[in-house]
Amino acid sequence: MGDDFSPEEFGAACRSLSRDDRKKLGAIAKRLCGGTTLNPDDLLNEAICRTLLGTRQCDRELNVVAYLAGVMRSLASHERDKQNRSVSTDDAEKVDAHMRARLGGMPKAGSAEDAIIDAQERARIIEEVFEMFRDQPKELAVLEALRDELAGKALRERTGLAQGDLDYAKKRIRNALSLRYPKGWRS
Repeated sequence: MGDDFSPEEFGAACRSLSRDDRKKLGAIAKRLCGGTTLNPDDLLNEAICRTLLGTRQCDRELNVVAYLAGVMRSLASHERDKQNRSVSTDDAEKVDAHMRARLGGMPKAGSAEDAIIDAQERARIIEEVFEMFRDQPKELAVLEALRDELAGKALRERTGLAQGDLDYAKKRIRNALSLRYPKGWRS
């Protein structure tokens, strides 16, 4: 361990903090949480937990309050960076509008007859696609799960495929469909 507190020693040092030191840490945590979604109590607890778990090391020569303030500052900074990198709702709406423009907008509502014809055409295409893969059990299982709108873990569980095999089956399906319908199924 060298000059660092062991987790047990650090825990004892935290428990022995005075009431004023705990208040000071609470005030520091509250100030550092500005501009984040973090809760001050959670921030302080995270700083303590990371040290107790050994992912952070507290040198014996450091003041425990100053050390915890530094760890909290680092955690809050990382949280702000993460929030700045995430897509905001406004950005998502811009991307959505851009994609609608590139894809020709949303389909226009037609008559009930058009909807029935469209549904029948989709059913015919789906039947045709399933027929294409009738001798390929992995791809057929993936198609059935996708038809039921399964994704992620549920898709892997339904098909019984590992992620790599699942990705490969999806790729084979995409390739076969792009050969069969090079301009899309509506063309």
